Amino acid sequence: MGNKPYFSVLIPVYNQTGGKMDKCMDSLKNQTFDDYEVIFVDDGSNDGSYEMLSGFAREDTHYRIYRHEKNSSLLAARFTGMEHASGDHIVFLDSDDYLSVDALEKLHLAFEKNDADVIRFGLVREPSGTVILPYRTEDPLQAVFEGIIPPAIWKNAYSARVTGQVIQKARPFYCNMGEDTFMGCTLFSCARSFDVIDDILYHYLDGGMSSQSTSMSMEKFHKALNDVRLSGDNLIAFMDTNYPGLKEGAHKAARRMIRFVLYQYVIGEPDEEKAKTFIE
Repeated sequence: MGNKPYFSVLIPVYNQTGGKMDKCMDSLKNQTFDDYEVIFVDDGSNDGSYEMLSGFAREDTHYRIYRHEKNSSLLAARFTGMEHASGDHIVFLDSDDYLSVDALEKLHLAFEKNDADVIRFGLVREPSGTVILPYRTEDPLQAVFEGIIPPAIWKNAYSARVTGQVIQKARPFYCNMGEDTFMGCTLFSCARSFDVIDDILYHYLDGGMSSQSTSMSMEKFHKALNDVRLSGDNLIAFMDTNYPGLKEGAHKAARRMIRFVLYQYVIGEPDEEKAKTFIE
């Protein structure tokens, strides 16, 4: 691997000991394309995750580790990863998900062929095996605003130019819900060109760190609602400052996040009286 790798794979980590990262690590070790670095960001873990990551780094020169002394949120961890990435292209990977072993090879071929700012690709949900191919559209950002494309940032690979623009124009804030909408929209808004490949490159674990908790409480409801409101406010401010023509789309995305939280907590709550309380 040279001084400047082709890919930087960014992985936020929070309390992932006990074998939770086994498939993630195996998928990285077995990649058929070798010109990459992995940047782990330990977001204030208190279970020995940092020591585990340090062991990985001692065994393999692909790996680098950065640490938040206290938990700063998934959004902040991703920003730290972007700030320290040295690769020409960026891949986001959650620590309990994993990549197909030829993911980086196929992305390398796609970037070399079309030189796009963003490559969108397919995923499979585990353990169900449900395959989700990328939605074909000429305007993926507008499709995110309209709720046609889910905003998850790990369904795409990005040029470092795009992530660099986001670092310059935005600042991280504490956010564990709605962070994908904020980051997905800001990354897409900074991109000049998109490409789509139908290869299944990402394995998403249902019930993992990106999944909504089924444990309902008023405290969790308020926290989730505050997170998505903050994400929406920051997204609207970002567009207003940098891309005023996209501000109305940002408002749509912000409203959709609030509806999502309300839907999750009302539909997911078996106690009818408690569900009414969430609505009120």
